[in-house]
Amino acid sequence: FTEVTAIHRDVREVDVKNLITGETYRESYDKIIMSPGAEPLKPPIPGIDLDSIFNLRNIPDSDRIKAFVDEKHPQSAVIVGGGFIGLEMAENLVVRGVKTSIVEKLDQVMPSLDFEMASFMSAHLKEKGVECILGDGIQSFSQENGRLTVHTENGRNLACDLAVLSIGVRPENRLARESGLEIGQKGGVKVGATMQTSDPDIYAVGDAVEVTDHVTGFRTMTPLAGPANKQGRIAADNVMGRRTTFRGTLGTSVVKMFDLTVASTGANERFLTANNIPYLVSYTHSGSHASYYPGAEMMAIKLFFSPSSG
Repeated sequence: FTEVTAIHRDVREVDVKNLITGETYRESYDKIIMSPGAEPLKPPIPGIDLDSIFNLRNIPDSDRIKAFVDEKHPQSAVIVGGGFIGLEMAENLVVRGVKTSIVEKLDQVMPSLDFEMASFMSAHLKEKGVECILGDGIQSFSQENGRLTVHTENGRNLACDLAVLSIGVRPENRLARESGLEIGQKGGVKVGATMQTSDPDIYAVGDAVEVTDHVTGFRTMTPLAGPANKQGRIAADNVMGRRTTFRGTLGTSVVKMFDLTVASTGANERFLTANNIPYLVSYTHSGSHASYYPGAEMMAIKLFFSPSSG
């Protein structure tokens, strides 16, 4: 296992560290594709480093949580954050028989959705036995006799056996920043349509880059697997001399939670309103396919469109 610790653009060399032996050496390069990803947010909350508090960002993280559940047999859990990871974690813990609560600072789960659409998810979570504590943040964590207590800003004290933090990510930009590459306003590495950075011999892809929102034209961060996969292919094409471009992201995402599947793409109403972008909205309630075929499920769809172009 090796890690690039520095890029010397003036001589086109990188410092490499062997993570097993500790050995360091230099390697020359013609082109670089950077994919450092993102790291989970970990705010300076008192007690956040206590045992039984986990982040969930990658497979080793999930292995640690699974091992804890297998060995300790927790009875209750608190999930901090009601986004994709928090909701999927809630489902998995409930399936394992763990009584689960979600604490979300906003007044809804799934911030990529508008409030009335997210309410379907809140109702479904409640139906499955998950407590949703909305509009409340975390003040501190404490631990006594191996048992955690999550103290919220509104005065709740939630006793539990484990807590999972899923409060978002930030781009891992240290290497790019120290190498003198241009960083965008949102903290991501600035790239063009070919995924080139401010250095034409260095490309960057994935959760660490800022790209263009295909709907609005604004710069955005989209830490999702789909765009990262596409960007990697585009960067490889351009390194090999085949010019292809990334036309922007729609931020398309799908999450399955118990018996409910929720998807979103493009901008939501909050974003359109905040940026004074004109829109009209349509609500549709229909079957997932023709009703005379078995297995049709009712869908609720909220659709935005431009009043000038449709």
